[in-house]
Amino acid sequence: MQAYIGQTKLAPNTVLFFGPLSTNDSFSLFSVTMAINNNTSRTETLGWVTVVLSAQMMYNIVLSPE
Repeated sequence: MQAYIGQTKLAPNTVLFFGPLSTNDSFSLFSVTMAINNNTSRTETLGWVTVVLSAQMMYNIVLSPE
């Protein structure tokens, strides 16, 4: 299985991080996509998984006073 961004082929260990995507004035999204590789062959990609999350969670971490 091969995946491309434009004309660039993605490596099996590539992680795509997109965002923030503003849906309105008060809500934004991030997405993280990574390959699911075969345990016995790291060059064999079985599929891709994408997780979408609220950007507010990331902003809370960055703006935390700790």
